[in-house]
Amino acid sequence: MKKILLLIISIVVTANLSGCWWALVRNVDYTELNKGAISKPENCDIEVFRTALPEKGYTELGVVSVGANYGRHCEYGDQLYEAKRQACLVGGDALVDIRESAAGVCVALTATVAKWN
Repeated sequence: MKKILLLIISIVVTANLSGCWWALVRNVDYTELNKGAISKPENCDIEVFRTALPEKGYTELGVVSVGANYGRHCEYGDQLYEAKRQACLVGGDALVDIRESAAGVCVALTATVAKWN
C-alpha cells in the first residue's frame, strides 16, 4: 500500500512540475527587415501605436511575434511587455501595426518595430 501511495504522489508531483515548467515558456520570434539600428537597454521607452499609425516618418526594422501556450505570460500586457523589450534590443523607437490573435487560451501579438527617421 505504501508503494502505491508513493508512486501516486511521485506521478502527481512530476506532472505538476512539468506543467509549471511548460507554463513558463513564451514564444518570441523576430524577423529583421532592415539592419543598422543600435541596440538599446531592454527597458528603454517604446511608443505603442495600437490602432493608428504615427504621423512622423519611420523605418520598419522588423516584425516581432510574441505568444504563450497557457499559464503565465498569457495576457495582453505580458505580451506587450515582451514585444517592447524585443523592440529595445533591436534599437526600435515604437511598435506599430499591432495585431492580436488567440493562441489557445492566451493572447498572441504581432507588431512592426519602427525606428524614427
